[in-house]
Amino acid sequence: MNILKAIFGSGSSNDKGENDESRERDFDVVKYDGVRAMRSGKPDYAIQCFIYALGMKEDLEVRDYLSQVYISSRRLTEAMEQL
Repeated sequence: MNILKAIFGSGSSNDKGENDESRERDFDVVKYDGVRAMRSGKPDYAIQCFIYALGMKEDLEVRDYLSQVYISSRRLTEAMEQL
């Protein structure tokens, strides 16, 4: 069945759906990796993860996590920008 889709090109719309799912999955992986880093006391890595996740997709929950990490790192100016 997949061979017929590849030959006749009807799989292109399905590829877009799979690509969207892949991006969403990648976003979730980066987001929750940042949450784990935040909770395990690795603020620098958490900040990197959250900034990268925000580059992939705008998300208020990620901005909140990022502000929490900034506050715990005593970077209050950056925290205010996120809030």
